[in-house]
Amino acid sequence: MSRYATKDIEQIIQICNTFIEGLEQLSYLQRCKKVKESVFLCGSLIEGITVISTWINNNKQMSKYVLEINNKIANNIFLLAESLEKGTIYKSLEILQFSLIPQSKKLLLELKGEVIERKNKEIIIGVYLCQNNPLIVMPEARVAALNKEAQLQGSKLIFFSSEDVDFLNEKVEASVYGKPLYQKKVVEFPDVIHNINPTNSLNRSNIEKKLRKIIPFTTFGIGDKLNLPAKFIESKLFAELLVPFKVITNVAITIEFIEKNKKAVIKPLLGRQGQKIYFIEKKAENKYLVRDHKKKVILQAFQLKDFIHYLLSEKGKYMVQRYINSRTKDKSPFDIRAHMQKNGDGEWTLTKIYPRIGSKKSILSNISRGGRTGLLNEFLKKEFGELKSGNLESNLVNLAFDLAWWTDKCYGSAIDELGLDLAIDENNKIWLHEINGGPQSTFHEEERALNTIAYAKYIKENALFLSNQFDKLKGTQIFESELSKLEHAKLNGKAIIGMLISKEVDESSMALKEATAYVANFEGVNFFCFSPEDVDIFNQKIKGHIYESYKWVPYIFNYPDVIIDRYRMRNIQGYDGVYQEFSDIPFTNINKGGSMNKLDFYNLLKKTGEVEDTIIPYKNVTSFNDLKHFTDSYETVILKPLSGSFGSGIYFIEKKNNNYTVRYKDQVTKYSRIEYEKYFSNITSKKNFVVQKFIETRTIDNLPFDIRVHMVKDPEKQEWEILALYPRVGFNHHKISLMKEGGYISEWKGFLGRNFPQTSYEKLTENLKNKAFKIIDTFEKNHTTTVNEVALDLALTRDLSIYLIEANINKPAVANFEFKYAKFLIKLAKHLI
Repeated sequence: MSRYATKDIEQIIQICNTFIEGLEQLSYLQRCKKVKESVFLCGSLIEGITVISTWINNNKQMSKYVLEINNKIANNIFLLAESLEKGTIYKSLEILQFSLIPQSKKLLLELKGEVIERKNKEIIIGVYLCQNNPLIVMPEARVAALNKEAQLQGSKLIFFSSEDVDFLNEKVEASVYGKPLYQKKVVEFPDVIHNINPTNSLNRSNIEKKLRKIIPFTTFGIGDKLNLPAKFIESKLFAELLVPFKVITNVAITIEFIEKNKKAVIKPLLGRQGQKIYFIEKKAENKYLVRDHKKKVILQAFQLKDFIHYLLSEKGKYMVQRYINSRTKDKSPFDIRAHMQKNGDGEWTLTKIYPRIGSKKSILSNISRGGRTGLLNEFLKKEFGELKSGNLESNLVNLAFDLAWWTDKCYGSAIDELGLDLAIDENNKIWLHEINGGPQSTFHEEERALNTIAYAKYIKENALFLSNQFDKLKGTQIFESELSKLEHAKLNGKAIIGMLISKEVDESSMALKEATAYVANFEGVNFFCFSPEDVDIFNQKIKGHIYESYKWVPYIFNYPDVIIDRYRMRNIQGYDGVYQEFSDIPFTNINKGGSMNKLDFYNLLKKTGEVEDTIIPYKNVTSFNDLKHFTDSYETVILKPLSGSFGSGIYFIEKKNNNYTVRYKDQVTKYSRIEYEKYFSNITSKKNFVVQKFIETRTIDNLPFDIRVHMVKDPEKQEWEILALYPRVGFNHHKISLMKEGGYISEWKGFLGRNFPQTSYEKLTENLKNKAFKIIDTFEKNHTTTVNEVALDLALTRDLSIYLIEANINKPAVANFEFKYAKFLIKLAKHLI
């Protein structure tokens, strides 16, 4: 497939013409025996053929014939240089007349033929949506308009999703227009991709990322409604056009904004087509009018707070914005939509500018919400009069071009189209409501299609592989290797191991980093640490840190051969992008991030019946009745979240004579049965819990403890081994405390001698190990994904009974045995390469 720009090959043709003219001139100089001039000219010819040859070799899609001619010319030009150095004129003339000149003319003809073929070739434009075939979601009128325009511009459309892509053969199983319906056909990769519903790079699928590396894309996003206003305010350009707003992070911010502005609009940051937009007006003290598209209601202050709290509890973020009174003479809401697109020359053009007029009973002017439209000049004349309408129209059009150009510049000149929503208030002041990417075009699909197809062809012809600032949005600064002054790491040519960690690390994680660096050095492999913010996904570089001279020093690295995952956030929304980026690189851990669901773990072990004596009685809590019945049965229980670690969110509940003692964190509360039911009915309705019989495990000092057994699987032997076994002691009544909060770990033999002095160390240790091995063997036989590390938390009662409290297969702590753990990590990493 041809991925180079037509202008590039045309430039190569010009160089080739000059090269042939130089060869003919050199032939003349040789016949005249002008040696000095011949040598000088030959040097220039070598420079010329180097440019031509390099370009051809970098474009492997050129025909074999072109590649063969190119190689022959490159070889003969150096034979010519050797002949000139030796002064063998007849040999030089022979090379020129019978090899170089005819070969160069053949190359020129082939390159010209390539240009003609490219210009005559039907351009294939792929219409792409990652999740589904675009035909499922695109309006029929838009699809029809695009197909019609593609035919007029000598192009062809194919529609496909990620699941249709075959990278091995560079083909897609796409929907292709045929009579009477679309047909599925296996076709070559398209020349350019018009992608709908663009996302930033961290949310793209692996397939889309791979496609973007080999095929130019037309469309890039601009983020939510907050991104651009922030850029406006930062640059101070067009800031006066912005309607004042606040991002809603709590109820108080919203109430304060409404009190100050009296009239406001609440809308989602990622909203489209006027959905979930609410108008709020303070009517009197403690009374507020709230309206959506058509309904209205009067709320008291506490009801308004509840409503805002409800919005905050939904997924997605909202903003509150001052209401701009933009209404027609008959009190209908309106705004002005300017649809801007780039054309076939890559320049901004105004596709359509028109008024959107809503119902008198509505707060919205969106056509998708029942509004209407018309011609801008007629609308302005009717609403503002003949004298003012001309200036207003001119100002609106000029502003649309200025805003489009400036917005495009903010996003790396990669934006292809924008929808600008402008308002005119009662004082004729123009306001900017918002800027949308991929605006609707219900009544001008054909005008839109004209520019969509033309711009796609422009991207293809110029081989523009664009990216924009929206690609880099993540809430934190992303590393840009091209702008960095860091040195590139000098490596020893052996395996490269990267450790992925969180940007903020605790003392134990620092110790693990250093230990792993020492082990890697001993094993003779390259090792560096990095966080997601250190990855330059566009240039596939990483700002990695090497431990040298007792400090961590940053360098620029290529992607590593294998990654040690101490970040452990795979498949967690908002954090999974780094795992998608490194999908082709082996990881030491392939399990989902976050703590494993406790109920699933318990159920998996229980159904086998093999470790029944080790499982503490438990029950899934789906309602208060589940908790009530279990507490009635066991009287002293532990209620804990299904997912979670570090003892967070745990309740100790003890029932005596229909009264309940509840311990949560450091608080102890007494409840009657009615109070208990009311409190925990609310708690259990909001979160998923599991309730478990309380097993008393206490030291002679009456402190809670458990036994942590940290196990790893030898990557070569594929056998489990115990890396560490140690007691963890807390100070709370019913749970282990974190070390940073005052909890501590002890040495197992010394702990046992003090707290269980009559017990055989060897016998109990052997019993604990056997229990651990049996649990992990049972788990592994019935678990679907690969596990190479687990930390079991075991309870040990005064009668030496052993129970499983829970297991951590995500990121168990390694305090006090970092070096042993580092040896395991490097061994595992080397095994994966």
